[in-house]
Amino acid sequence: MKIGIWLVLFCPAVSWATDSIQTLPTAVDTFVYSIDSEESFNRNQSLVCGVIDGGEYRFLIDLNTAGQTPKQIALAELWLAPYIMPEFSITPMGMYVIQDDWRDTSVTWSNQPRAFFRREVEIPTLTETDWRWVSINFSLVYRYWKQGVWADYGLEFRPIDRDHTFNGFASLDYRNPWMSDYHPRLRLIYFEFQFPLSGGYANAQVSGYNFGDHWEDRYGLDGQTRLLHTGVDFRATAASKVFACANGYVKMATLNKANGGWVVVEHPNSFNNRFREVPTPGVNATVTTTYMHVIPLDGLVVGSRVYRGQLLGTIWEGNSQTRPHLHFQLRYAPFSGEFSYFGRLPERSVVTLAHPTVAEPAFPEFFIDPKFINWDRAR
Repeated sequence: MKIGIWLVLFCPAVSWATDSIQTLPTAVDTFVYSIDSEESFNRNQSLVCGVIDGGEYRFLIDLNTAGQTPKQIALAELWLAPYIMPEFSITPMGMYVIQDDWRDTSVTWSNQPRAFFRREVEIPTLTETDWRWVSINFSLVYRYWKQGVWADYGLEFRPIDRDHTFNGFASLDYRNPWMSDYHPRLRLIYFEFQFPLSGGYANAQVSGYNFGDHWEDRYGLDGQTRLLHTGVDFRATAASKVFACANGYVKMATLNKANGGWVVVEHPNSFNNRFREVPTPGVNATVTTTYMHVIPLDGLVVGSRVYRGQLLGTIWEGNSQTRPHLHFQLRYAPFSGEFSYFGRLPERSVVTLAHPTVAEPAFPEFFIDPKFINWDRAR
């Protein structure tokens, strides 16, 4: 298993990435101001979003993720360093996806690229004694960029409230001898695995439920909240071999008359970002993989050490209601009991027939669509 994390410093002269990752091309950013509608702020040290004295501020950033960044990722975040000053305030922002190429133009309020709304971004409360980076998750946008669904021209942030509050962040051109490295950063987490079935992912076929499908037309106890499938059902024949995706430790190896059984493997790892200024010194990259409708190999017990490509068991023969297949799921979190292997979650947090007293967490609850994994070539 290869688990990668990028934490890239966007700066015209300096760039950094983790091992085996090449330097990311330079990004660009700017802000626009409604009162100075013809003025360009392309080389300003600030990124401002809010409403001040009747004037609206917006800012744009093009991450330039084309080319060298991995296509399939588990997480994509934009990290921004906020200004902490007496007039600083906290206001939610709307994140927009830019539709036009603006890198080589002088962007002003009167000459802005088109953009469409994606979601609201809440900014945590910040003080001078409790300073920290602000992280903004844009994983789905990044995937759509890489898949060619949307053109990759970056993100725009606009104020949602009109109550004279604003956010200020350091830009790519920010220059301060005490905060010289506090430029916008891109954080990507991605995984590379060996596919658990012979033939590889390129030849795999979905034989039942896909990730996020409405599972067996079932609902929570409210009768309205759908239960969604947390993995993918891959076609397989009875007695087919199932292999470990990566090195790890067995957390569950159980036979079950109703569905064959489970094998759950936890793949522990962690990474440091190497930037001493970042208050979050480590990144938890523990992953749990679940192989369902599998008869565990004799001798495979909880605590067993397994290695990438090691045989875990064979596909169950099925019954009159379930044809042979592999239910595979991957969770970006340590093993946590039944929610690591249950196979479905409600689309919003509600009580269910299986858990009538405590609400289950909402889908996806750290589960990752297997389509967003960098699968190795077929063995």
